[in-house]
Amino acid sequence: MVTIGYPVVLPENTVYEVKVEYRGSTLWKGKLCRRQFTASVLAPPSTDVSKAIYDYYSGVGLFERGIHVIATDVDPAVLWNEAEYETVNDYWRSLEENETSKASTRDFISVIISRGDYPTGGYTIQVESFSMLETRPLDLPPSSPTILRFDVNFTDPGEGVMVTEAFTNPLVLVPIGNLGAGKYVVEVHIGRFILTYDASGKPVYTLVQTLVEEVWKESFEIMEE
Repeated sequence: MVTIGYPVVLPENTVYEVKVEYRGSTLWKGKLCRRQFTASVLAPPSTDVSKAIYDYYSGVGLFERGIHVIATDVDPAVLWNEAEYETVNDYWRSLEENETSKASTRDFISVIISRGDYPTGGYTIQVESFSMLETRPLDLPPSSPTILRFDVNFTDPGEGVMVTEAFTNPLVLVPIGNLGAGKYVVEVHIGRFILTYDASGKPVYTLVQTLVEEVWKESFEIMEE
């Protein structure tokens, strides 16, 4: 089975995502941009977006809107599960202190995606998928950075939707793992939605249409050690 997906953007900005499956197993996954294929790279075993850690309050004042690359000695999800910190705020503060743009092959890399501070609740974030992609054409040796691609949904409260009266910072921590030496670019491809409710009280998510896909980017480097 071959699956092809693409965002609704201007033709010159269209990047096609191609996935080849056989009996439920993925044989190949890559991207097609301007007549050139780029291959997918196997992500570290620790990378599982279903185990991502979400928080909406403890990152207030710590993480600005954007992408934050974190380098720690161990998987921060383990520390979260084992309650190594007295408060949740201490946990996020320790990660903020380990933000970096240069790390080593011994470091455990994680990515925090933050929407920044909001004066109320009702703003959410959800990681849909993660993949690692080489940006080189398949017939050339590696030279360009490896892309860590996230597809993420942002949802805002619509008119009349009740929200909590408290400062929030919708963020998510995705543990990646140990990476090989080289240059990397984190890309966050964003889909935006507005939440409202119909007459029966069921939630309605309305996609915000844009001509150009919204993409956040952040670079970092892994050094051999």
